[in-house]
Amino acid sequence: MSCESELQGIATALKKESLYFSGGWNINILQAFIRDGGCCVYCGKGVLKEFGLAFCGDHLLPKSLYPDLAQNVDNFGSRLY
Repeated sequence: MSCESELQGIATALKKESLYFSGGWNINILQAFIRDGGCCVYCGKGVLKEFGLAFCGDHLLPKSLYPDLAQNVDNFGSRLY
């Protein structure tokens, strides 16, 4: 199993089995959150530990310039508000 499919499997299971992650979590952002160990891709702080739910997913490369990466999990990261 590739890392990508394993990450997607973990994210899918979390959305299905956990009340915390079942809400409005986008599957790509949840995968990026898991991949990055729950840390902000910009400052490295733990997003849930530091700020609860005060974070969002962000494109690392702008989707307007890289539309082919708009839904690619490698182009997502969790970031603090």
